[in-house]
Amino acid sequence: MSKSFYAKDPDGNEFELMWRVPREDWPAEDADLRPGALDLQAAIERWGADLATGSAAGSAS
Repeated sequence: MSKSFYAKDPDGNEFELMWRVPREDWPAEDADLRPGALDLQAAIERWGADLATGSAAGSAS
């Protein structure tokens, strides 16, 4: 599970910023997974600004 942000730079190049959600914070299987508005401040307060996940934490997947 991941959270992604898609944008274009001033030259029109598209890019994605992706953050892998720690497994212990994945929603239940029956949860509503429709995306909602990004609340970056709430995510930083919940997980911290320096939490390493995915390959940054030594995981290959």
